[in-house]
Amino acid sequence: MPAQNTGCTTASPSGNAVTTSGHTLVHWAAKRGHSAVLRILLAHFKAHANTPQDWLDWLNAVDVMGQTALSLASGAGKTDCVKLMLQQGMLHLL
Repeated sequence: MPAQNTGCTTASPSGNAVTTSGHTLVHWAAKRGHSAVLRILLAHFKAHANTPQDWLDWLNAVDVMGQTALSLASGAGKTDCVKLMLQQGMLHLL
């Protein structure tokens, strides 16, 4: 049976996939504690940001509930991811 397109993701202006709940790839990796994946994503998007402000806006993106990747990782106890995101300049816990 072929896979169905459920419409669960869209592309954001940065080219980053966004779920219907507003989660980016960074939200997903951070919440699940995938620090190696998170490190790669952060490096990629930092290298491709048009301006420093674009980078910060992307880094501190919120989902439909107003949560950042940092708040999701913190709430899930993913300390390696929290440390990595703080080192990269994430500011907003909530």
